[in-house]
Amino acid sequence: MERVRAAYAWARAHKRVTLAVAAAVLAGVARYAPGLPVDDIVNGLGALLSA
Repeated sequence: MERVRAAYAWARAHKRVTLAVAAAVLAGVARYAPGLPVDDIVNGLGALLSA
């Protein structure tokens, strides 16, 4: 559980990098899963990191 907390703390401290990597990965996944709501997922992740 400590690793998850540390990863979350790092993601919050480096929000831009986290969102950029998530957007890039999801864009790649969207090629194989058409209709994947990439924008909604990235926006949700941004909201989680801002909370």
